[in-house]
Amino acid sequence: LETSLYLSSLTILIICILNFSKDNQIFDIRRVLMIGFISGITILFRIDSILVLGIFFILLFLRRIINFSQLIPISIVTSLIIAPWFIYVFNVTGSFSPTGASSQSQILNNFELLFFRLSPFLKALISHLGILISPGRDFLYASSSFISIIIICLYIFNSRFREGIKIIFDNKILNAFFISIVF
Repeated sequence: LETSLYLSSLTILIICILNFSKDNQIFDIRRVLMIGFISGITILFRIDSILVLGIFFILLFLRRIINFSQLIPISIVTSLIIAPWFIYVFNVTGSFSPTGASSQSQILNNFELLFFRLSPFLKALISHLGILISPGRDFLYASSSFISIIIICLYIFNSRFREGIKIIFDNKILNAFFISIVF
């Protein structure tokens, strides 16, 4: 559903920032506005990307990839893009928080609900990993485990793969992105 659009827009945003910061190029106003626009669209695709993008841009600022004078226009353009949706949601529901964000934040505020949701998640995870030792499950469930095993084997046995992974994680922008996803 919206996840593919969300991931695509995040990918476009990362590619733009990587290209704009290549060879220490200065972010001009056109590029800053484009980053703000893509950030706004990303938030419209998935409301929880506010947290990911917020942490990401703070890390870019702290690592001196973007400065405060660039962060302000990015924030303004992003706010202008998402404002009509939040105003609409407020007019319809009386709250600025869309229903999806409200239900997700309830999980974080209510530990009992969090543990209630955690139990089925852990059962599903164990069930999906069970395909590795028990026959009769669909391949669909095993594909993510299978891909993970392939990646781990490539990392262990292929030095070029390890070097590529190291380059990716040594990049300040990609590193900031991975940290923002984890948090």
